[in-house]
Amino acid sequence: LKGEAYFAEMRTAAVVIQTVVRSWLCQRELTMRRSKAVEAELLAKEAASVTIQAFARSLICQKQLSKLKGEAYFAEMRTAAVVIQTVVRSWLCQRELTMRRSKAVEAELLAKEAASVTIQAFARSLICQKQLSKLKGEAYF
Repeated sequence: LKGEAYFAEMRTAAVVIQTVVRSWLCQRELTMRRSKAVEAELLAKEAASVTIQAFARSLICQKQLSKLKGEAYFAEMRTAAVVIQTVVRSWLCQRELTMRRSKAVEAELLAKEAASVTIQAFARSLICQKQLSKLKGEAYF
């Protein structure tokens, strides 16, 4: 009996040791799984934060690019407006110059016409005086 009691005690001790070892192994496995789960969660959060940062940088770059495109567009529009203004001002100046030249030519023509009328009047006056003097001369003879 002594041997059986010893073996029973040893078996009980082995079962206790196995139970403790299995418990320790399970706790270690659980700790490792929790650690891996926390690590995976951190990696997921890090990946999410990297994705958010990339998205934010993309938005900032798009906004800057849009601003640059807008500035380029407005600079192009400003240049176009300046060209249009230059063409219109040139056209207006040319029209004004043409009108002034036309008025100058018209004034010159009017002056020449007035001079020719004066010359014609003077010539007619001379012709009339000559005819009058001829008539007066005939009247005395």
